[in-house]
Amino acid sequence: MKKLFISFTLTFVICFSLLSFISINKNSYGLIPFNRSDLDSIQNLKNNIDSFLIKPFDIVEFHKNISGNSSGFSNDKFYFKPQKGGIYYGFYYPGIETYRIISDSLKLNFNGGWGFTVTAFHPDGKHKHLSQNPNATLIEYCASRNVPSLPQLAFVGQSKQDIKEKLGLPNRDLDSIYIYQNKNNGLFLKLNNGFVSGVKYGKYNFLLDTTKNIPSVILKKIGCRGG
Repeated sequence: MKKLFISFTLTFVICFSLLSFISINKNSYGLIPFNRSDLDSIQNLKNNIDSFLIKPFDIVEFHKNISGNSSGFSNDKFYFKPQKGGIYYGFYYPGIETYRIISDSLKLNFNGGWGFTVTAFHPDGKHKHLSQNPNATLIEYCASRNVPSLPQLAFVGQSKQDIKEKLGLPNRDLDSIYIYQNKNNGLFLKLNNGFVSGVKYGKYNFLLDTTKNIPSVILKKIGCRGG
């Protein structure tokens, strides 16, 4: 009887906490059934991690289907610059549906908000200021929620054990951050109580040496401000 009472109490606390989280987040709109096996298959990248880090997704194809707001800036101290002439564009997507993984069979959907941002380099030319630039290069991706059209990067809500099974051991483990690196490309996964709470992918203008100190500004902002 005592064990039954304890089990009931724990279940109540978990459900109450989850419902409280949903109720206080104005952008959340419900728990949705989730097929984890499909995602696991896509994210089985242990044997292809190097190529994945060079190009986790095609920014040109991504912007053919999704539009966002943007602002341009001409220089950044750390970002990779494919060529001399051009501009960086930061994109955010306030109207895009995103989600967090809750369990193997449930996800929590969000309607809008600052779930993720993307930075791209647009070279000089007639397409320079177009969001659907056929010559754009992906520079950075930051997320505190998962994007349905980018399942390969849907790590938010997964455990650190899940991550190591899919991606292998990180090149560097900072306890609260896992770092995967290939040359000047890096994937940073922020951990909170053993689960991924933020994702950052970056392409930088220097070799990411995980045996040395990585600039704090890169490690500071993992995720997205509205997540």
